[in-house]
Amino acid sequence: MNRRAPISRIVGEFASEIKLGDIPEAIRHTAKLHILDSLGVGLVSSRLAASRSMVDALADGSAGTHGIIGSHHKVSLSDALLANGMLINGIEYDDTSIEGRVHPNGYCTPVALWCGNEWGVGGRDILVAYIVGIEIAIRVGAASKGTFQQRGVDIIGLSGAFGAAVLAGRLLGLDGVQMSHAQGIAHSMAAGSREFTRELATTKALHPAWAGVCGVTAARLARSGMIVPSEPYEGLYGLYRIMAAERFSQCDLSLLTEGLGETWLCGQLAVKPLPACYFLIPAIDAAIALRNQFALPLEEIRTIEVFLPRAAINTVCEPAPQRLRPQHSYAAQFSIYYSVAAALVRGRFGLEEIEAEALADPVILDLAGKVTYREDETSTFPANYTATLHVEMRDGSVYRHEEREHRGGAARPMTEAQIIEKFMANAIGTLTAENQQRVRDTVLGLESAGSVVPLLTALSP
Repeated sequence: MNRRAPISRIVGEFASEIKLGDIPEAIRHTAKLHILDSLGVGLVSSRLAASRSMVDALADGSAGTHGIIGSHHKVSLSDALLANGMLINGIEYDDTSIEGRVHPNGYCTPVALWCGNEWGVGGRDILVAYIVGIEIAIRVGAASKGTFQQRGVDIIGLSGAFGAAVLAGRLLGLDGVQMSHAQGIAHSMAAGSREFTRELATTKALHPAWAGVCGVTAARLARSGMIVPSEPYEGLYGLYRIMAAERFSQCDLSLLTEGLGETWLCGQLAVKPLPACYFLIPAIDAAIALRNQFALPLEEIRTIEVFLPRAAINTVCEPAPQRLRPQHSYAAQFSIYYSVAAALVRGRFGLEEIEAEALADPVILDLAGKVTYREDETSTFPANYTATLHVEMRDGSVYRHEEREHRGGAARPMTEAQIIEKFMANAIGTLTAENQQRVRDTVLGLESAGSVVPLLTALSP
């Protein structure tokens, strides 16, 4: 390929030409585990009252034949992508790319499976398209080098529209030129604001879900002959110059194409061991470690100081008032104060810790008021999510624990057995034992699946 071609053309040629055999077996296998993990998260999410309300609202007036995870409703394809994406991302339990700072499975899993089914694509080609979509989405995010978030732009929705566009384009059999056009169209549709972090709004789940809808629409329109921008990434009004603005010089657009097909960023996706913003997980782990090692008497704790990366502060620390006493589960999952206190009190941080009973626990809330934070100038983020806890007791003694490599990431990955166990635990209560096994076995053997109809049927009992 001509390296002086527009980035979208290089990406398009890669996405249209790559074959399953070109992708390392380890990447293929890991990809299937991420699909399985995402479906499990969607299943447990589907049981929550807020999720059921969302699904009911989307289903009202939506005519179609497409299922929703954990629901009896049948809706249009676009509404299925929207609902399933929100279910997967809505409880902060889905996987994360630290390089791209994105949650790609809120769009890649629904687009791959639901569109693949609608368009009659077999499991082998679905897997290739899924991997291509994940890889491009991560690269689009990685190239921004965190500049979008610094300006209040949520990279998840923006990168997702491009990733979903090439994923859907691959499923549709677009050629390299059409793939380039799909990206040009996605540039006019991608969106996402970080205003949700100030008010702890649950609209964040819309960002990956809507990205999936945008990407599919872009890929379909790419076949129409529409005249589109050829430089949606690098152009004068392209993604990075507009969204990074004065920080554009910090972006690295070479990451969009460098090593495509050779270096697989999607192989570094981190599977979450806990249902919380990833910035919180090392702090939660540190709190549990101190509790287990020293059996600290809670009533004797004077202060708890947490050292975090600078990038974490506006996500899990500030504004502080609504985070000190979270009024709903989503707020708890973005609160350094509540999460650390809950981990110290209960010795764990699972789905029970974000339920109403826990949110009203006076012991947790009292301890949360003793939590403060400081920027950790030694943090290795974005190479790792990190946290250090200092717990000072009333007698002046101080207990310290640091987490320098996050669980679930490349340095401390969850094993295959642990990921499958997480899926099975999340599926209990929604699926029968038979359907749990059917989903697991179909996803892990996706290359040999002629159709994903049995899989989708099992997910919508």
